[in-house]
Amino acid sequence: MADTQRSGACEASGNPAIRSEKLAGVSLHASTLILDQDAEPFVEQLHASGCRDAIFRVEDAVPLAHFLREAPTLQRAMATAARGICSTGLDVVGVASVANPTNHGRGPLG
Repeated sequence: MADTQRSGACEASGNPAIRSEKLAGVSLHASTLILDQDAEPFVEQLHASGCRDAIFRVEDAVPLAHFLREAPTLQRAMATAARGICSTGLDVVGVASVANPTNHGRGPLG
């Protein structure tokens, strides 16, 4: 994705369409972030930056970071995820919808 224009997500987070659930007093926020390049060379740095709650993979040539993050608010979950990613030199270029973390795969969220 070398020709992908950087969105500046490291400077300002967008307003993603993602899902939040409150389970036993803990707020879990599930999201999938679209990255500007494959995260494989950055995995150790990503884990060190606090992204141990993410799964990194490439689907249809699109590098993704799937998060299930505990945070008091959705905005806080997204901001800390983006900050961790951006601290490694990667950039977030978009957000994809994901399944409800409590629906056990019964379909995507809109």
